[in-house]
Amino acid sequence: MEKFNIEQYEPKFEHRFVVTFPEHHDIKSWAVQKINLPKITSNGWGNIEIEFLDTIQKSTAKSLFKFPKSYFSNEDNKILFKFTIELLDPVGASVEIWEISVAEILEINFGDLTYRNDDVITLKLIVKPFNCVLI
Repeated sequence: MEKFNIEQYEPKFEHRFVVTFPEHHDIKSWAVQKINLPKITSNGWGNIEIEFLDTIQKSTAKSLFKFPKSYFSNEDNKILFKFTIELLDPVGASVEIWEISVAEILEINFGDLTYRNDDVITLKLIVKPFNCVLI
């Protein structure tokens, strides 16, 4: 039986990823703080939740707000847009790419405000995939 050797088999880490949206959406990769990888359920592809950092100089909220209203009710069952999730090795080279075809936007949450702490504002986008492909 072969033993696991960390020098031979590098594990993938949660913090080594980059998400790329179509350029016309004007969402920067560095704004993505958290995302779940695709999951398959008994009803097909599960929802994907993406958390974004919002900044003053380059407002992610404004970019998400510009999403067409037609994205919320996709009666034609067509692909709205595609984005990729790329997992990286320690030097930043790609080791795995997921291509996500979005069928519908389920929710855009523009965050919460409070005087109780100094947390940054995060936004959340929830999409329903039409299809996911592991390249």
